[in-house]
Amino acid sequence: MEEIATFIFRFIGCVLSEMILGTFFYWLGWPFVKLAILGNYPQKGWKENSREEIYVACVGIVVFAIAIMVALGHSAYNNAFNTVRSTHWTRKSYALARLLA
Repeated sequence: MEEIATFIFRFIGCVLSEMILGTFFYWLGWPFVKLAILGNYPQKGWKENSREEIYVACVGIVVFAIAIMVALGHSAYNNAFNTVRSTHWTRKSYALARLLA
């Protein structure tokens, strides 16, 4: 019984990972790769389990991660601004503590 459950979970995992990684991220990354390389790469459409597919899917993952970060408001400007602001208040509270001591 345990072997059958393991087989079923592996099958579901393989199907889901192939659908998500192989399809969604490939088609998400495809226009960005075409734009960056001026239409020269990927060369002949969909190639199952090729390096081109993996490279384009990786670009899709990066694009997806950047889109999520932008949607959630994580940007370099916000992080730098918050760091400077927290450092500024830390210095003021340290100066205030020295005056009160």
